[in-house]
Amino acid sequence: MNTWNFQHWDFFFSLAFVIGLYFLHRLAKVKEVGEVEEKIVIHEVVSEIRRPMTSLSTAGGLRGIRVFPCSVLMDS
Repeated sequence: MNTWNFQHWDFFFSLAFVIGLYFLHRLAKVKEVGEVEEKIVIHEVVSEIRRPMTSLSTAGGLRGIRVFPCSVLMDS
């Protein structure tokens, strides 16, 4: 069993893969103007998702949805 059996275009695709990995590594170190930390971005995304969810229903309504399956089984 030969692991390194490159035929036809395999060598070029493998070389392109290695070069691509190298440049992804180099691009990860580039800092853009106005770039913010990842924690801040995650906080903003979560707050944008949470805002419509709170106006969608009251806390009692959300609690009722969470408990609904158990209450149906207990009443039967």
